[in-house]
Amino acid sequence: MTEKTDEERNKRIRREVLTDAYNAHEMAISWCYHLERQMSFPFQARCIEERTISPLRADEAVPVVGMTVRVYPEVSTAGTA
Repeated sequence: MTEKTDEERNKRIRREVLTDAYNAHEMAISWCYHLERQMSFPFQARCIEERTISPLRADEAVPVVGMTVRVYPEVSTAGTA
């Protein structure tokens, strides 16, 4: 991508996804809602990397049936009430 297309993409994301999201917690929830509207469920997904917080193993396939609005600990919620 060029710098111009990157900036256009960033503007579109701010306009379509992050409108009225003022902190990291609200941004994470906005992304969940956006993805839920844009994706068709269910679908198959494949784990590409093992994580200690996940029971999935690398290369394991799982059905994805929807999104969650749970925000995980690695998403900063500083500044939320």
